[in-house]
Amino acid sequence: MIKILKSNPGIAFIIVPLIAILAWVLAYSKGLMVATNGAMPLYDLLIKFVLPEQKLFYSISGCLLVIAQAFHLNFVLNKHEVIYKNSWLPSLFYVLLMSLIPQFLVFQPILIANSITILIIDKIFKLYKNQQPLALDFDIGFLISTSALFYYPSIILVLLFFAGVIILKPFAWRDWIVGLMGLILPFFFVFTYYFLTDQFQYLTTRFFTANIRQDIDVWRLLPKGFGITVGYILVLLVLALLKLSQHFNKNVIRTRNLQQLMLIFNIVCAIMIVLTPEVQLYRFTVLAIPFSFLLAYYFLAAKKSWYAEVAFWLLIANIVYNFFLMKLVM
Repeated sequence: MIKILKSNPGIAFIIVPLIAILAWVLAYSKGLMVATNGAMPLYDLLIKFVLPEQKLFYSISGCLLVIAQAFHLNFVLNKHEVIYKNSWLPSLFYVLLMSLIPQFLVFQPILIANSITILIIDKIFKLYKNQQPLALDFDIGFLISTSALFYYPSIILVLLFFAGVIILKPFAWRDWIVGLMGLILPFFFVFTYYFLTDQFQYLTTRFFTANIRQDIDVWRLLPKGFGITVGYILVLLVLALLKLSQHFNKNVIRTRNLQQLMLIFNIVCAIMIVLTPEVQLYRFTVLAIPFSFLLAYYFLAAKKSWYAEVAFWLLIANIVYNFFLMKLVM
């Protein structure tokens, strides 16, 4: 499969949607779940207008979102030449990671936040030696807070913005100020609306009481019952990091800087998982974007094609095992 995708990238436009459709059809047949707790105002608004009982709508929407995100992410990585060679492997691994275990196939706020996150990454990459970055700075801040209104841990993406400003361009205090202005604006509008409609107490309770954790339980950060899958993904990620380090200095400066940001993105996503109060396994889908980059890089750079094929089909075997040999409990 990896060899076919390398030689004929266009086949990804068939394989990626098929995998997503199959996964969401299976989830729908087993009783698709729609997350209704721990969300933020914009997600609450969606659930209010489209009731969770309308599972067919959410199943189709979730499937379409994953497919669109896969291709959009791949387009962004190719456009900015983040990987040393253009490929459609990131789209494949994004869909596989979003379907890794049955509990990921839930309509939940991260599905929407990931779409916004990819836009944020695209705009951060555009900061590289940009002579007029203020509009981008504002857009990035605005998108981060908008994403947080769907899934509040997304506010941590501001760290990625700060890292991008430091790594991709010379220091300018205007970048920081304008970015923070964009970050504050959506929250200002939301807080003003809830204040004027006498719902301010609801918003503060929803955000500060229900969403901000007071303690961190290390054991809850690990997905229970999927030790084999987690272990295998970690092995692939270690191999990907080793492969990336071997080729890192061979890349042009721009590519190296963008790859550094993608590595920082992994850390930012880990912080997001730590901060979320939700115990549902779907919280780990925030890692699908940076992990798909690393996995695609590893399989693209693998010199032994047979080794890459074996590793890929072992990943598929893990997914099949999770779907068919374990009970679907969401």
